[in-house]
This record gives sequence, structure tokens and C-alpha cells, in this order.
Amino acid sequence: MTHEYINLINFLIISTILVTILLILNKIVTLNIKQKFNNQQKLSSYECGFDPFEETKLQFNIKYYLIAILYLIFDIELIYIFPLISTIFSITALGFVIFCIFILFLIIAFIIEIKIGILKF
Repeated sequence: MTHEYINLINFLIISTILVTILLILNKIVTLNIKQKFNNQQKLSSYECGFDPFEETKLQFNIKYYLIAILYLIFDIELIYIFPLISTIFSITALGFVIFCIFILFLIIAFIIEIKIGILKF
């Protein structure tokens, strides 16, 4: 039983050692760089040395975020539709009914979006 877990234990030990070494190297390198380039202008957000001419924070219309969220939702539904379409001839009647209900939910959601006016600018 224990010989089955030897590879897992070796992996955990080696990965822990590797992560520790990389974290220590990261700390050493960043300390050396911070001491070498201790320049206030270099550490500022605009390293060219110019102050910004105007406010850098722009206000976006909330509809852009809504459209992005809707895109993600309708994009994720493709993850569920592609495997179903590839096996459409081998699914049972129950599977087909579930697929039709899923598509019906998507159509209802799209109609609600249109009625609310989310897609209008």
C-alpha cells in the first residue's frame, strides 16, 4: 500500500523544495533590484517623468459591463451545447428533452434581456 504513494510523496517533497527555492530567489532578486534602482521617478507609475495631463480614471458606462457579463454567460453555454451536439444521435429521449429545456431557458433569458433593454444604447 505504501509503495503506491511513493510517487505522490516524492512529488510533494520536490515541489515544496522547488517552491521554497523560487520564493527565496525572488526575495533576493527583488531586494537587490530595489537597492540598485532606488529612484523615486523610476518607482512612480509614469517612468517618463511627466505628470499626467488629466485624470487617468475614466468612467465607463455600466452597459459595457453588462454586455461583457452576458457574453460570458452565453459563451459558457456553448460548453454545454457542443458535447451534446456531438452526441445528438446517441442520446435518449430524456436527454433530448433536457436539451430542449436548456435551449428554452436560453431563449427566455434572451427575450428578457431584449425586453429590459440591456442591449440598447
